[in-house]
This record gives sequence, structure tokens and C-alpha cells, in this order.
Amino acid sequence: MTQDRDYARLRHMIDFSSRAVDLSERRHREDLDTDEVLALALLRLAELLGEAARNVSPALRARHPEIPWTSIVGTRDRLAHGYMKVNYEVMWEIIVGDLPSLIARLETLIEDDFEDARP
Repeated sequence: MTQDRDYARLRHMIDFSSRAVDLSERRHREDLDTDEVLALALLRLAELLGEAARNVSPALRARHPEIPWTSIVGTRDRLAHGYMKVNYEVMWEIIVGDLPSLIARLETLIEDDFEDARP
């Protein structure tokens, strides 16, 4: 049962990250200052990413220290609870600088650990 939940959470993490990366394509950091819908969508996707990461089992997180679990969950907490102090520079760097490699690492993790769990 835990394996099924972990697989689902990892797929959610990939989905939320991919959506954020897709939304940022052909955009610029300054767009977050002028496009409220874009900014809110990216904030929400980052929160969802962190919530999915929080719900991955401690055992799987311990087996994969190459994934920055604490940072992902911490970013979610910061966005959810410090919502009036969002640093768009940092958020943009996470989305365009960190999420593409996170997606690749999560896909590798799924391939390595869940080859029998794929639909």
C-alpha cells in the first residue's frame, strides 16, 4: 500500500513540476510582476509539489537522499505560511533552474524503484 502511495506522490511531483516548467517557457522573471495569474499558478504548483513531497514515505525519502526533500517541503511551507513575503526571484530560479533536473531525478527514481508499479 505504501509503495502505491509513494508511486502516486512521485507522479504528482513530476506532474506539478512539469506544469510549472511548461508555464514558465517563453516567459521572463519580470512576468511574475505583471501577470498575476501566472504568479498565482506557479505559486500553487510549487505548494502542491511540496505537499506531494511531504507525503512520500520516510523510508523512500531515506533511500533517495539525492532528492532535496527537506528543501521542497520547506519551500511549500514558506509559500503557504509566508504568502505575503514571496520572493519571486527565488521562486523563478527554483522553477527554471531546479525543477528540470528534479523532474529527471524523479523519473529515474521511478524507473529504478517502481518498474512493476507502472500502469
